[in-house]
Amino acid sequence: MGVCSSKQELFSSVSSENENARNNILNGKGGGDAITGTNGVPRVMLTGSCRYGSLFTQQGRKGVNQDTMIIWEDFCEEKGQIFCGVFDGHGPYGHKVARYVRDTLPEKLCSILDSTYRSNDSDDVGTNLDSFDNSGDKSELDISLWKNSFIKAFEDLEQDLKRQTSIDCICSGTTAVCIVKVREHLIVANLGDSRAVLCTRDGTKRLVPTQLTTDHKPDVEIETERIKSCKGRAFALEEEPDVHRLWLPEEDSPGLAMSRAFGDFCLKDFGLIATPEVSHTILSEKDEFLVLATDGIWDVLSNEQVVKIVSSTKKPSDAAKKLVHRAVRAWKRNHPTSKIDDCAVICIFLKALSSTDSSAVSHGRSFATSNATAEEGDNNNGQKEEYSALDGFSRANSILKLPRVLTCYDNNLVNSQGIFLGDVPIRFALPLLLLELSIIFILSSTADCLLRRLGVPRVVTQLLVGIMLGPSALGQKLKFRILMFPERGMYLLENISLIALILFLFSISVRTDLGLLRRPVRGAVAVGFAGAVLPLTLALMLFYTKRNSFPVDLQRTTLVAELVIRLSLSSFPVIADALAEQDLLSSDLGRIAVSASLVTDVCSWVLKILFFAAILFARAKSPAAALEIVASFIAFVVVLFFVVRPTVVWIIQKKTPSGELLGEGFFVGLVIIALLSALTTEVLGFKYMLGPVILGLVLPGGMPLGITLTEHLDSFFTSMFLPVYVVLAGYRTDIMELNHTSRWGVLELIAVVCFVGKLVGSMVAGLFYKMPIRDAFCLGLMLNIRGVIEIAFINNWGDSQKATAQHFSVLILSVLIVTAVTTPLIKCIYNPSARIVATKRRTVEHAKRNSEFRMLACLHTEEHVAPVLDLLEATSPSPTKPIGLTVLHLSDLSGRATSYLRTYKRRRGRGTTNSADRIVNAFWYFEQNSSYESGSLSIRPFISSCPYSTMHNDICSLALSCKCRLIVLPFHKQSDGARETSKQSFQTVNCMVLDIAPCSVAILVDRSVPAGSTYAHTTSLFQRIGVYFLGGPDDRDALAMGSRMGLTGNSQLTVVRILLRSDEDINRRDLQDERFIEGVKKQHASNDRAVFMEKFVDDGEGTSAIVSSMSEKYDLVVVGRRKRLERSPLTSGLAEWGECTELGVLGDMLATQDGEKVSIMVVQQHVWIGSDETAVEVPENVTDGAAEQTNREGSNDYLIPRGSI
Repeated sequence: MGVCSSKQELFSSVSSENENARNNILNGKGGGDAITGTNGVPRVMLTGSCRYGSLFTQQGRKGVNQDTMIIWEDFCEEKGQIFCGVFDGHGPYGHKVARYVRDTLPEKLCSILDSTYRSNDSDDVGTNLDSFDNSGDKSELDISLWKNSFIKAFEDLEQDLKRQTSIDCICSGTTAVCIVKVREHLIVANLGDSRAVLCTRDGTKRLVPTQLTTDHKPDVEIETERIKSCKGRAFALEEEPDVHRLWLPEEDSPGLAMSRAFGDFCLKDFGLIATPEVSHTILSEKDEFLVLATDGIWDVLSNEQVVKIVSSTKKPSDAAKKLVHRAVRAWKRNHPTSKIDDCAVICIFLKALSSTDSSAVSHGRSFATSNATAEEGDNNNGQKEEYSALDGFSRANSILKLPRVLTCYDNNLVNSQGIFLGDVPIRFALPLLLLELSIIFILSSTADCLLRRLGVPRVVTQLLVGIMLGPSALGQKLKFRILMFPERGMYLLENISLIALILFLFSISVRTDLGLLRRPVRGAVAVGFAGAVLPLTLALMLFYTKRNSFPVDLQRTTLVAELVIRLSLSSFPVIADALAEQDLLSSDLGRIAVSASLVTDVCSWVLKILFFAAILFARAKSPAAALEIVASFIAFVVVLFFVVRPTVVWIIQKKTPSGELLGEGFFVGLVIIALLSALTTEVLGFKYMLGPVILGLVLPGGMPLGITLTEHLDSFFTSMFLPVYVVLAGYRTDIMELNHTSRWGVLELIAVVCFVGKLVGSMVAGLFYKMPIRDAFCLGLMLNIRGVIEIAFINNWGDSQKATAQHFSVLILSVLIVTAVTTPLIKCIYNPSARIVATKRRTVEHAKRNSEFRMLACLHTEEHVAPVLDLLEATSPSPTKPIGLTVLHLSDLSGRATSYLRTYKRRRGRGTTNSADRIVNAFWYFEQNSSYESGSLSIRPFISSCPYSTMHNDICSLALSCKCRLIVLPFHKQSDGARETSKQSFQTVNCMVLDIAPCSVAILVDRSVPAGSTYAHTTSLFQRIGVYFLGGPDDRDALAMGSRMGLTGNSQLTVVRILLRSDEDINRRDLQDERFIEGVKKQHASNDRAVFMEKFVDDGEGTSAIVSSMSEKYDLVVVGRRKRLERSPLTSGLAEWGECTELGVLGDMLATQDGEKVSIMVVQQHVWIGSDETAVEVPENVTDGAAEQTNREGSNDYLIPRGSI
């Protein structure tokens, strides 16, 4: 038993002024026989009738009804001109092919006629056909024009079907018989075995049929010759000798019962063609009516019988229905063992039509259609639809047997028994799904690895992979598409990718910090709204002022308006994800862009809710139904706020230990709730994307919920299956569709106007806030980044048939080009680290003796507090030598989508405290309870949350803003006496800070306090300070730090200067080192707690021996990192054994010694911009220090270096 998807076509180019009627038709709904337009003239009919016509279709016993019809009044916008067509699908997906042809062919023919007449400088169709008679050259030209237009329309549509990825046309197709009536002229185009018959009166006024078409059967002589010349085969089977079929050369399939058809590409090389036979007839007063019908009628009724049945009908409106019912009875009587075929009939009564034409008022373009779904409720008898025409013998099946590789999907074919037992694994659902996923994962990962170095984002590589697999490249080979990506496989991929999209939206919403709306980055609101209002205004003005010059399919839909709104607004999830991928999320411009996009995105979601509500109100049948819609949505939101949120908060507070992730059961339940929220909003009519977003914003982010989703959901499911969604969008993109610039050029023009408008608007707002023009330009590029949200909207437009295949392709390519250009360009012109440059000496050595000594202490955990407090106590600040300590608590951006760097504010009220609260409280307690005089110590706490990959930018920018001379970093290894733990991410941050710091840097290795202690002891543990001085700038800074502690505190200072024996002669020593150490000795001349000694060695081994033997005498050892001096004879041979290069040679040696309890401070002196030791180039817009944004009411307390907002 075969199962075929029967979902609505992805694209349709048919448009109608009556959008509700059109939706009813496409969805198989409707109330009554007809929906009327102006002046009561029927404009949309559903298997019903009008004054001049009657339509009816009935499903047979072969499965889903594959017959469909269309009547288009005022064709090509000419009053009285009518297009009629009947289409008979065949094969597993014949119903889809028939509907696609029905929806596309009239527009395509009209477009070709219009362009042809324009090229011939003609005014309109009707004017040209005034002379459409049987004599004269002009008549011949017009007949030829109609014939060529029909043929071109059929051939173009055939190519469109070939490129369609949403319909499997390999062994599915449709016939088509179409007529266009222009006054007294009748142009007929036929393809296949459907038929058009004209009833006329002879000389005796007797009704006689005139067949206007020829059945294209394989046994027709001219058809047989063509088939044989193409190596195809045409013959009849013994069990049905009167039915000739078309076969493949070497396989007894598919056995197509016609010689011309749309689709069926497996036979296109073997004699099957899609070229119609076009004829012309001039109607007369003797002509009564026309009958267009599928072969379900003609296989059992003759032309004469059809004419007799129609003419004998008392009410013309019942003619089509009566004819179908008589055909069904004939099937049962003549072929009782065969399955009844689908039947579809259009009857056009010419006399009634003529009177209608003479009195009708032109009311614009309209259409009437009838499709399978319109009758399925009446004819299916509650049974599930399925394609079953191949089950056993049935007279005159269009296709007798499908090729082996192309058989219809069997719902029982899930697991294969293997190739050795004769199975073809990819015919089964599970192997096919695994193969498709593997192809997508491998190609996406490979492309990402190759293009990542160029700064190309992942979404661009995934779209490129999809385009490569689709009809633009590999998918041009139909065998590849049907073998690797058949429709049944695409159906599974689409559903999996949609689930991934839902969970992605839920996860990003949970991690969204709505606190940014209360305290947005300075200028972010202005940038966001300026970047949205300007493109929105420009694009809408362009559209509405030039609307008449737009293609017809864009004039009559809301696609352009929705596109303008979407492109004018910035998508917060997309921008946050893209900037995080480029390590720009915690940069100054990154924070502004994220904040601006969040403001506009929240506004856009509110507008979407109102927009969906307005649409539902308009479609509601009564005020009571509208109230039900509002009440249902409000009830959904209330449940989220007052049931789901309190439950999750209770789970976090009562059932989840502090610092741990959610339990597995709670996590699974949360995912189920997210899926149910999508289901709820979809059922209510508000689209599936809205539910997860609202749920995520309602729930508390951060730890543990946000981190749990990041660890369990984003790292695996979303990362693996969300790319499938993007790849499928690229797969549907067909570059070959972009063959008429006049059709897609205006849509691309709208996209360009939105891009330029957003860029200019954002730049103007940035320049208003004194932002450099380069930064303003870069900010505009950031807000123009496109991604998965825009792709989701484009997919929705395609699914709802607002966008044609051509529109879809150009919009996806627009997203690809914009993102592929903007993201690498941002990376090239904006480097946050290059701005962190100080133009004055920021070193310990050059600090003025009686000025405030400013330090920045960086802490990741509470264990890092105690050594910093001990260091403060060892320096003993005083009013003459004050210390300004900036405390920065660093946390990874886990559970949040937005980074921040702001001053710490004490939270109001009592409640649970977090790590930042306890760390800051420890420093405030130390400041308030220390014995230092007033003005000796000032502490300013800051908190930062950002990815480890960009954490060094926050540290260095804060140090630059606060004009610090020393950054104190914690060592990445921590020991509790029993075991040692290591944080590789801490080490990466330390190394990056050492590379770009705007001042001196010290790494503090604490070995004196067991892990877990937050507060220092009552007396400083650093009583004995040892400094090893080997020479060089780093050692001078280390000695300056040790000297400061020895001068102001109660600590004993020992300075050990290690020299080579060859340097015993003082004249051979470094002059700068000599001057500095002599100055230190003079400072400590009256200090009996300071000891200076010199040790002479021959090489690095001697240095190692001295350091190892003396270090155990001290509580704290201060050494220089000796950057660029590792190969010095004093440390020769020691660098090869180093484990932690950020500590330098001596620091690494001391830190790796087992059993040692001594703490270590490794100092690296800042390389001043004006010194000879650096080649750093200072940007012109960077000056010393920074413009610090103070903590004011309503500000966000961000520190933004000068040169930014």
